[in-house]
Amino acid sequence: MIKLIVLSRDGVINEDLGRPVTTVDEWVPIAGSLEAIARLNQEGWSVAIVTNQSGIGLGILELSTLHDIHKRMYELLNEVGGKIDVVAFCPHTDTDGCACRKPAPGMLYSISERLGISLNNVTMVGDSLHDMQAAMASAVSPVIVRTGKGLKTLDKHKGLEHIPAFDDLASYVDDLLAPKVDEEADKADKPKVSQAKAQSAKPQSSKSVQSGKSEVSKSQSSKQQSNKTQTSKNQSSKAQSSKSQSSKTQSSKPASDKSPSSKALSTKSQATKSAASKTSASKATDGKESNGKASSSK
Repeated sequence: MIKLIVLSRDGVINEDLGRPVTTVDEWVPIAGSLEAIARLNQEGWSVAIVTNQSGIGLGILELSTLHDIHKRMYELLNEVGGKIDVVAFCPHTDTDGCACRKPAPGMLYSISERLGISLNNVTMVGDSLHDMQAAMASAVSPVIVRTGKGLKTLDKHKGLEHIPAFDDLASYVDDLLAPKVDEEADKADKPKVSQAKAQSAKPQSSKSVQSGKSEVSKSQSSKQQSNKTQTSKNQSSKAQSSKSQSSKTQSSKPASDKSPSSKALSTKSQATKSAASKTSASKATDGKESNGKASSSK
């Protein structure tokens, strides 16, 4: 989208003589005006000129001379890095009744057609009442400067207080570009602040994640230890129960085994003792008999 500012020529860019400029030497730029145009160009603005040149209609200015004057303007602008995209001029006098001479908006419409843009967002900087009227008739935003006829226009014509006024073209451009410089500075600072916040937030996020992991780890560790302890207790309880059952079993088994064996041994022992008694008795009887026999034989 084209950003366009339209300038009146005499009294805004060059000194106003109170009459048409008829020679190249009479065209003298206002201090700082050419540099202001160059600054607009450097910031992406297109610049157009609308100028009433009734000197042609009056016969005091040749069309070729007008072209030479504008050629000189282009040369001086080029030296400071500026340029003009379109120049529209009206050669008619007040009595011609044309649609292009300011305060009529014809030249502004012509520029709109040539550049293919709407005038809704266009600003026109001028120094005369006719400049302001042409701007307002075409929905262009008017700005007035105090150079040229500017001061007289503001003093003579009341009701222009709502129109922005500046000392000269340079001061208007200063004001126009100053907010953009501030916005660009803010944009340049915002990524730094955002980046700083991001860097500041990252360690906190990391700590938070690590802390969360640590808590989860501790919780899991506690659960595992609790489970291990419970399992160990259960295993110990089972082991003790098993030992107790084994001890009871071992204790009951010897009692059970020992009783029949003891009874058998006791029975056998008693039987042996009984047999021995019988033998001893038999022997003893035999001895007595033998002794008796011996003594009897003696």
